[in-house]
Amino acid sequence: MSKLAIKNIIEFEDRYGILIKNLNQTGISVDIVDDDYNIIYNNEILSDKFGVIQGLKCYEYYLQLDSPCENCPMKKALTNKDIEKEIKSTPDNKIYEIISAPLPNQDGTLDKAVEFVIDITEKSEYEQKLQESEELLKKCNLMIQKSQEIAGVGSFEMDLSTNEVVWSNQLYKLFGLKKEGKFIDYEKVLALIHPDDRERAIKISSDAAKERRPYTLEHRVIHPNGKILNLLITGDVVRNEKNEVIKIGGITQDITERKKIEQKLIKLEAKLKGVMNSITDQVCVLDRNFDILYINSMAEEIYGPSALRSKCYQVYHGLVEPCSDCQVKRTFEDSESHNNECLRRIGEETQWCWCVSNVFERDEEKRPISVVEVSRDITERKKIEQELKDSEEKYRLLFENSPIGIGLSTFEGKILDQNEAMGKLTGYTLEELNKIGILAVYADPNERLKIMDLLKETGEVHDYEVILRRKDSSEIYTSLSLDLIEFEGKKIIQSALRDITEEKKVELELLKLNKLKSELLTRTSHELKTPITIIKGYAELFI
Repeated sequence: MSKLAIKNIIEFEDRYGILIKNLNQTGISVDIVDDDYNIIYNNEILSDKFGVIQGLKCYEYYLQLDSPCENCPMKKALTNKDIEKEIKSTPDNKIYEIISAPLPNQDGTLDKAVEFVIDITEKSEYEQKLQESEELLKKCNLMIQKSQEIAGVGSFEMDLSTNEVVWSNQLYKLFGLKKEGKFIDYEKVLALIHPDDRERAIKISSDAAKERRPYTLEHRVIHPNGKILNLLITGDVVRNEKNEVIKIGGITQDITERKKIEQKLIKLEAKLKGVMNSITDQVCVLDRNFDILYINSMAEEIYGPSALRSKCYQVYHGLVEPCSDCQVKRTFEDSESHNNECLRRIGEETQWCWCVSNVFERDEEKRPISVVEVSRDITERKKIEQELKDSEEKYRLLFENSPIGIGLSTFEGKILDQNEAMGKLTGYTLEELNKIGILAVYADPNERLKIMDLLKETGEVHDYEVILRRKDSSEIYTSLSLDLIEFEGKKIIQSALRDITEEKKVELELLKLNKLKSELLTRTSHELKTPITIIKGYAELFI
């Protein structure tokens, strides 16, 4: 990895460290990939999942491919110099949305892109889990502007009584001129000012001279060799002991590099703002008074632009004071990240939100002065959870009150649960059964093996008749049904057991009666046939 790439990554972490930390809270993966598909940076989410991956090819490690994937968003972002999105499926059946944005070097070249990877497998409507704020970009802009080195500074002074102007040697260099004589050729100077800036520059400087007041002016100059510089002129007045303005002096700075950086930053800010506004999560920044300093487009769409500068508890909950369990308040108190589930008011409706807060900005004493809060709509999830809870309660009610013995067990024979009816049928408690082993309740243990083989083969067993031995050593005829169900991500066996001993007794009695009936009919038929045969024999003798 080049020194320039390493420097850019360090700057990326310095600028967006707070944002990356908040992205870690919501499970969004972030990496930087160069134009040769090498992973050169990744956040904690990817480190926890994949370990050390820097230096590896993204398509090999993420997707187990032998060559770059088709429609690579990173390549498209670098080629188009714009944000690109792509949906990718991994071999483990995960679905991710990848948002790729070009990451310019300081010299303006593009050889890498930052990627935000969001898992959309479980909820496709929850598209992107990327979190950033426009306020952060503005602060980054300010920091970059303040950190730029001034290439050169020239000074000037104008005596208002004589109109004599004195330039420093550096000022001549900034205009691309050589000092020739005592006086300045203003016609030559004006000709060097960019045509688009000339009229404005003349007006501002002339008005300031006439009105004896300070001024600030930006304009471009075109050197004789064609080189263009952006200059910032700051002028001020010099007064005598009578408070009369006698001179106008000031400095001229070369801000060419700063202007280039500002233009790049404006483009980058627009792109990152586009990424921010494509997130379905709500993002806001709050001060200590719970005033909303910033909201992203999703939050603005929900609460309206009037939410800015309003109290969060008024906008979100319609309250007149902060919430008692406010996680933002806790973050201000201990500087730690906190999360909470809350019910928010949106017009006439309500919305369940999962909210996470973290420190956004600190004062000189490292105390939080603003907090970023990311909120996700979990209304549908809460509905599903409630439906699941209701379903579980109904199942538990049926389970406990069913006259049929019901149990849950593993393939290895461990009993996970059983209802009261099951305990009455076998005579054993759950603990006793797990202690002696499930084979102990089978009159013939081989029957258990047959049943398990049948269950593995077909996935279900219904009305299988088997003799079980109860705790008191008595044996009962039972009808056993088994089904495979999903429980906490694993396959377990649900058993339904019914005592058919009385039915078997009746069945055996019927079999006995049928046997007696058959024997009686056979004997009667034989005895009836025998006299007829004798009579027939005598009759033949008389013929």
